[in-house]
Amino acid sequence: MPGWSPPADPEFDANEYYVSRKTYQASYVPLHSSSDIRYNIVGEPQPEYYPIPPAPTILSPNSTGNGSTISWLGAPWSEHYQIYWAAPDAKDWDQVANVVRDNVGPGLANWTLPASNGSYVMRGISVDLQGGAWSNVLTL
Repeated sequence: MPGWSPPADPEFDANEYYVSRKTYQASYVPLHSSSDIRYNIVGEPQPEYYPIPPAPTILSPNSTGNGSTISWLGAPWSEHYQIYWAAPDAKDWDQVANVVRDNVGPGLANWTLPASNGSYVMRGISVDLQGGAWSNVLTL
C-alpha cells in the first residue's frame, strides 16, 4: 500500500496510506454504545484491523549494472515485503530481506539479489505486521 513521501512514482499519492487508514478506521466505528453494537457496515462484525495481503507475483530476474535483480507485482494491503532464499539443495529458507518497499509503478519494484543460484520467495506484510500469502517461487 502506498504512503511514502515523496512518492517515487506519480501514480502514488504520499497521503494515500493515511487516507486509507482513516477511512478504514471510520468504517468500523460503533454507531452507538450498547451490548448490541452495530458497525457502519450493516450486518458485519468488526473485522481484523487490516486485511492480510494476498500473494505478490515474482517476475523474471533482470541483469543491471549493479548485478541481478528480481522485480514483482505487489499485493494489495502490503506495507512492505519480506524476501527469502534457499540454496539449490537446502531444506530451509533464509530470510535475506525484512523490509522491502514497492512504492513505484506496477512491475517496477526491484531488489538486488545477494546470491545467484537458488530459489527466492516473498510475501507481503500488512500494516499491523501480519504475514500474507507466499509468492510463486523463482529458481535461478
